[in-house]
Amino acid sequence: MNRIFQYSAVAVFMGAGLGVAHADLLAGTNLGGEMYFDMSKISQKMDGQRTGKDGYGFDVKRFYFNVDHKFDETYSLHLTTDFKYSSADGKSNIFVKKAYVQGDFAPLFKLRAGSASMPWIPYVEDLYGFRYVEPTITDRFGVRNSADWGLHALGKEGIFDYQVSLVGGAGYSQVNARSKRPDLSMRVGLHSFDGFTVAAGFYDGKRGEDKAGVGPTNVQTTYDALVAYVKHGVRLGGEYYYQKNPIKYESANLGLTQFVITPANAITHAKDKSTGYSLWGSYQITEPVTVFARYDYAKLSKNVDPSLSDSYFNVGAQYAVRKGIVVSLVYKNERLKDSDHEAKFNEIGIFSAIKF
Repeated sequence: MNRIFQYSAVAVFMGAGLGVAHADLLAGTNLGGEMYFDMSKISQKMDGQRTGKDGYGFDVKRFYFNVDHKFDETYSLHLTTDFKYSSADGKSNIFVKKAYVQGDFAPLFKLRAGSASMPWIPYVEDLYGFRYVEPTITDRFGVRNSADWGLHALGKEGIFDYQVSLVGGAGYSQVNARSKRPDLSMRVGLHSFDGFTVAAGFYDGKRGEDKAGVGPTNVQTTYDALVAYVKHGVRLGGEYYYQKNPIKYESANLGLTQFVITPANAITHAKDKSTGYSLWGSYQITEPVTVFARYDYAKLSKNVDPSLSDSYFNVGAQYAVRKGIVVSLVYKNERLKDSDHEAKFNEIGIFSAIKF
């Protein structure tokens, strides 16, 4: 039923606009999209034994289709649908990621109502520049949501930018998620030097778990910090997070949830902590060629299982085929371990992003 609702929502949303619109209305409408795909060889082992994820494959990690309509100088509307295909399970899914109405009242006050980008992950992605190769560290482990349903206030002027969001907390895939109180997410950023960005983020809430029929959960609180430099073909940055009461442990590459050998309810009720950092950099050697590298490290359970840690790195070279099309040769390595178990992940392949 949820899938049917999502398909119907997209059809009604687009059909209604096209059905009643004429040339004067369509003049304020823009269409666009973005596709991430890869062809790679994966090697994965759990305690020395190969898993079913081994082998060659083709994946469409993301295919976003965007619709923007501007009613006037103040009000606008945005829709982003998302398609995902994985050769690992042979399944594809399409859903609404963003759907909101925006009021642009002042440079320091834009208000969005609906599912919109959250304050932290998309902000870091823009500075990092290689989301199509790998999600940022807080996205990889599910520390944050990239988009969510609620109210979002944001703005930018001079050296200052900010965003404050009051959301359901369950993420954009939970259209009808309700909780006893909204989650709070915010970010402030400063650009005091040419090319430099310094930002801090905060999240407080129960991630959609504060509702009837669900056992008591702790408030998840996360603090974030970011320093980055982006200019003259150079991208350098570092991101750090500190999370109280993490609700899950999951690796985007390894796909292992609750890797730690503990009763499931201990993860919810224990006063646990998680910390991690990510360092990344890239350099444009010539106009079409850019080399890049990244290193992540996280302690995923400092109280429940202090031995649980994850280390990850990638290196690669990107070639800009033309405007809107980039192709990269990438090697990835990840190691997730605790005192009893160890999982290893290696991947090499061609990764690409196409924007239109």
